[in-house]
Amino acid sequence: MDALWDFSFKKFFAPKIAGILYAFGIFFAVLSCLGLIGTNFWIGFLPGVGILIISPIVALFWIICIRIALEGLIAVIRVAEESIEIAKNIKMTADNTNRIP
Repeated sequence: MDALWDFSFKKFFAPKIAGILYAFGIFFAVLSCLGLIGTNFWIGFLPGVGILIISPIVALFWIICIRIALEGLIAVIRVAEESIEIAKNIKMTADNTNRIP
């Protein structure tokens, strides 16, 4: 939780909560799917059957989009973390190279 209050943004917070965000995305996709099915069956039988077929496909598509977005975010953050490590290693190597007689 220290990363949440780091105003210099040296620590990353998103990787720690990505799983929670993904779970919320799945929960709301399923909840909206069930809500649409219930609403459309209340309107009539045929709209209910139609949405019963379509809404799981849309929910799956929504879950896939959430997953791809979170994976992209995490990948960018990991690249940033590795770039920081590489920069530190290059600086340390350069400092040590200057000391060689």
